[in-house]
Formats: sequence, structure tokens, C-alpha cells
Amino acid sequence: MLQVLAKDCYPETYVPTVFENYTACLELEEQRVELSLWDTSGSPYYDNVRPLCYSDSDAVLLCFDISRPDTVDSSLKKWKTEILDFCPSTRILLIGCKIDLRTDVCTLMELSNQKQTPIAYEQGSAMAKQLGAEAYLECSAFTSEKSIHSVFRTAAMACINKLQPLQKPSPTRRLSKRLLHLPSKSDLLSSTFKKEKAKSCSVILLEIFTASLSLLKKREAAALVCLQTCHIWCPPDVEVSKTGSLPQNAAEVPACPTSLFFQSSTLKQL
Repeated sequence: MLQVLAKDCYPETYVPTVFENYTACLELEEQRVELSLWDTSGSPYYDNVRPLCYSDSDAVLLCFDISRPDTVDSSLKKWKTEILDFCPSTRILLIGCKIDLRTDVCTLMELSNQKQTPIAYEQGSAMAKQLGAEAYLECSAFTSEKSIHSVFRTAAMACINKLQPLQKPSPTRRLSKRLLHLPSKSDLLSSTFKKEKAKSCSVILLEIFTASLSLLKKREAAALVCLQTCHIWCPPDVEVSKTGSLPQNAAEVPACPTSLFFQSSTLKQL
């Protein structure tokens, strides 16, 4: 989903990613909104780190694969529990992914052998009500870029609607923010960083990146973070580097569903 949104193309091959970032721009009510999306793993190996991103979250995109009905109930229960534990006041949007497989012959035959069928729209809508979700949306990264943009547009609107007026920070808070906003050496050399510095801000916390969402007309800025989960499983004896890269012996396990967390809080530019 993130790659399609940011690059407007479906990746030809699946490449596991950990702590990668994507950037996309949306036009919302005549306002240009820039989204900096950060992709992180939902592997159990990161269970103690992932919740650090949930603080002050405004919207959560809880995504599931409609072609895997046997995993939906248990997975949604797991993620709902985690959301309620770490960010109970957030808005939840339930997203049904891979809807192109709903009419795929091979998928239908495989599910038929297991006496199952793909999750129908009505079922997804009912699950959204049970979760107390704000909305239920469906998308296909493979066949419909428009549906992907619709999902993130709805999520961005949820974040914007919850923004509070900016408050003038105290000198102590300004110093604290300056320490948190120190860019890396690679960032300083990046032309993109130099161009965006004047209109956005970013916070780095334990290798998890919180990036900016800029409303240019109102001159407001908000922090936005996006996590894509349940892609990589790492055994306890596998070490992960500080950059988030995985060794070659790390096992790749496709899993469902995924969670996309949007974090928004008012931050005044320094």
C-alpha cells in the first residue's frame, strides 16, 4: 500500500522492509498535505519497540487480507487489544485489502476446498461496527491505485480534523525539541532535507521516525507516522542492526492483517 501511494506503481517483487520511509502529497479541500510515511515491522521481535509509536495517535488503519478469512478474527482481536492498550482514544479505520482476489478463480478454488469464501463487503462492514471503527474501506494495491489514495485520503482527513491550535512553546520545550530534531549526517547532505526543512519538522525516537504533515495554507504542522506490520518473523537468536536491516537468515512470513498507525500532534516549527 505504501509503495503504491508513494511511487504510483505496484512493486514487481515483494521485498521485506523495516523502517523505510515514503513520501506522498494529497490535495484535501484545496490544501496541499504532505505525508511522510514510515514503514516498520510488526514482528513479535519488535513488540517492545512498536508501542513507542502509538502515543498521541489520531487514527489507526487496521488492514486485513479478504482472501484469508480463517485468520481475520484472531488477528483483529490481537490488534484491537494492542490499540486499546496503547492508544485507546484513537480513531480506527478498518481496511479490507486485496479485493481483486474476491473474484480470482484460483483463490476461489483454494478457499472452496477449505469450505471457505473471501470476506464479503457486508462482513467487513459488520466487523468495523463491532470494532467501533469510524469507517470500513476496501482497496487493491494491485489493480486500483485510486482505492489506495482513497484510503489514505480518509486517514489524512481524520488526522486533520483532530488538529488543535498551535501553542507557543516555552524556552525549555524549544531546547528539548531542538535536541530531538537533530538530523543525521546523511539527512544534512540530502537536498530533499534542505528543501523541506523550512516547511516541516520531524522527530526521531529510538530508530522510529515521526515525520511531518504540513498544511501550507494554514501554516500548521503535525507529526505523522505510519507503521506497516506483520511482514517479518525473526527468531529470538537473530540480531537486527540499529538501522533495522535483517540478516539473510531471517525468515519471511506473509501474515495478515497489517496495521497502519497515524500519529498526529501539533508541533511548532523551530
